[in-house]
Amino acid sequence: FLVKPLVSQLNKRLQKQRTQGVPMIAGVLRWLQNVAERSDGELARNEDFHCVGIGELPMEVLFEDLARFRMSTKADRSVNFYLAANSFLMSPAVKRNLLQVENQLGMVQAAQSGGVTYNPSTREFMFKPYFVLAIDRKYLLQQTLQAVAQASPGELRKSLKVVFKGEDGVDAGGVTKEFFQLLVQKLFDVNTGMWRTDNDHEYWFNSDCTWNYDGYYLVGVLFGLALYNGVILDVHFPRVIYRKLLGLPLGLEDLVDADVRSGLKNLLEYD
Repeated sequence: FLVKPLVSQLNKRLQKQRTQGVPMIAGVLRWLQNVAERSDGELARNEDFHCVGIGELPMEVLFEDLARFRMSTKADRSVNFYLAANSFLMSPAVKRNLLQVENQLGMVQAAQSGGVTYNPSTREFMFKPYFVLAIDRKYLLQQTLQAVAQASPGELRKSLKVVFKGEDGVDAGGVTKEFFQLLVQKLFDVNTGMWRTDNDHEYWFNSDCTWNYDGYYLVGVLFGLALYNGVILDVHFPRVIYRKLLGLPLGLEDLVDADVRSGLKNLLEYD
């Protein structure tokens, strides 16, 4: 198959810092990846396209490429090559590290934009680098939703610090992780009526749930805050969720109901 030799060639060129031919190879791999994706992984797996050479590049180079891609126009992208435009070539570890660098810079910028105030009574300069969530365990969902709803976008972009009321301890990361774990347990409890699950332990929306819009809103905020603060949540969604978030076209293979998907495929294949 063409994927492995092309990825090998791309690795060699990146490792030797030779850019000639890299855009063309990446373009062919992108076409092959689109074909493989529509084949439901039968032709090639996503990890077959991961390029080791990209992971060996300095993080500064990758972040600069991402920054240039974000600032580029449609005309720029038609004539210039960006690794960030070919994220399917990056392993999950590379994407995670790049996202962490970007988020950390965003936290610093958000903290700086808040400014520094001076308290004349204490003669101290006040600086607030954190978005502090002071939560009572008994009212975890309600107070979290209220605090997030009242926070400005600038506050949400700061580094998160969680405090459980009435408990001692400094949040060095452990309290924040516990906070998200508790939220996940409550929000994804089947008794909420918000979700249905399958044998693969994947969650999907319960179409009969029309009363808990605040809960779904909090799920979105929860995932955004967790990813932004480097916390991985043990929640599994079908692939269609991520395709929708990426703005990719949806097809028959994205149907969540396996029986319906299989039936429609058999119908299409029927002579």
